[in-house]
Amino acid sequence: PGAMAAKLLSVEVKEAGHPSVLFTLDSPVAHKVFTLTNPDRVVIDFVDTSLAVNLSRVNLGNQLINEIRSGHPNPHTLRLVLEVNQRVKTKTYPL
Repeated sequence: PGAMAAKLLSVEVKEAGHPSVLFTLDSPVAHKVFTLTNPDRVVIDFVDTSLAVNLSRVNLGNQLINEIRSGHPNPHTLRLVLEVNQRVKTKTYPL
């Protein structure tokens, strides 16, 4: 496989107002977001992206997110899984 197109540089959880998770990447990437239940979780797939942040150091706050972990459903996709403690609705937008 060739070099990944983007790096995920940071993950920031914001709890004030509408809880949100801010992902900082070094270039725009295609992504998709979906939710799963039992247990409730939010899954974000980033295309051609490498993980350049230590997820265990992310401050998850204390309200909604129990854990963030990463995986690779295929060699070209970085998957982040956010374990949440209730069902959530998701929407994404670039900043």
